[in-house]
Amino acid sequence: MNKKQYLVGEIAAATGLTVRTLQHYDNIGLLPVSGRTTSGRRYYSQADLVQLEQIIFYKSIAIGIMITLLTFLSGQIILSSNGMNMVSLSSFELIQLLVGCAVIPIFYCLLTVCLTFLFQSSAGSISFTLGTMLLPAFITWFSTPVQQVLLPIMPRSALHSLAGIAERGTTEELTILSSISTLAIWILIAYFIGVWKFKRRDL
Repeated sequence: MNKKQYLVGEIAAATGLTVRTLQHYDNIGLLPVSGRTTSGRRYYSQADLVQLEQIIFYKSIAIGIMITLLTFLSGQIILSSNGMNMVSLSSFELIQLLVGCAVIPIFYCLLTVCLTFLFQSSAGSISFTLGTMLLPAFITWFSTPVQQVLLPIMPRSALHSLAGIAERGTTEELTILSSISTLAIWILIAYFIGVWKFKRRDL
């Protein structure tokens, strides 16, 4: 088989999606297969992989927004039911917090998907993502110079800074541009290494 053609089972194993999910995407026209092999097995092209990544990206955005809105609305209901004033969306700090909270699940979802291509395992990618969440806590055990080098490049620092919850005057506090750049670098590195490794597989 041409190495630029990827069987449905291989795509499912590499992305953590089930074959049934890919079949559903095919049936509704969201991600049609490119064709079939001489033995009748369905396959995808590299262009289909890009389209699948876009689908996952948009799904992660939708999930992040839904989680943030549900959390915000739940908080408003709790305040109202206790006779307290509801929070106004005119507050810049609140808007920053909501945006930052929406970005968190989006980022970690994208990172996990990219890492799935790299590890060829959903368990491996999830474990690595959880490791990036926990690593900053271990970094704080080291000396200040080590913290000053490592903490700013960790996703948590960027996410906390975007949400406005990073502690002022610490190595965790980053500018908005630095935060966005840090998150983008993490995603791009994981993406390109993962796709490169996946394409090298002898399918």
